[in-house]
Amino acid sequence: MYRIPLVIIGAALLVAGAFFFFRGGPGGDSFPAGDTATSVRQNLQGPQARKVPQEKTYRNGIDIAAENFFFTPDLFYVKADQKVIVTLHAVGDQSFVIDELGVRTTAPAGATTVIEFMPDRKGVFRFYSDIPGHREAGQEGVMIAE
Repeated sequence: MYRIPLVIIGAALLVAGAFFFFRGGPGGDSFPAGDTATSVRQNLQGPQARKVPQEKTYRNGIDIAAENFFFTPDLFYVKADQKVIVTLHAVGDQSFVIDELGVRTTAPAGATTVIEFMPDRKGVFRFYSDIPGHREAGQEGVMIAE
């Protein structure tokens, strides 16, 4: 008699747990306005904290795979006041946006798009896809300019 409600409750808990696991915790992730990887690492929860590398490798050129709902890699370091070249490999229609730096580029499915910009200040900058539903599903990353 109580089996069906218990199965429904169990399934709901499993779905909620999976959602929080992939989003990094009940509140999602939030990055501070600071400019260090240490502060970013301290504000990440769960498995996302392992994504922040311990050693910094600064890149002026980086290849990023943009797939539905995620970027790989989703974190990289650059030097402020130096040109950055992002080569975006799109699987499905994608975009690459960094609001604070005025960067916005679309990339059609299967295309490779080269994006050049210069971070004019130090900071932690979120990049994301503004294709409807992508950012909401977690397609975002972090660029740290030092």
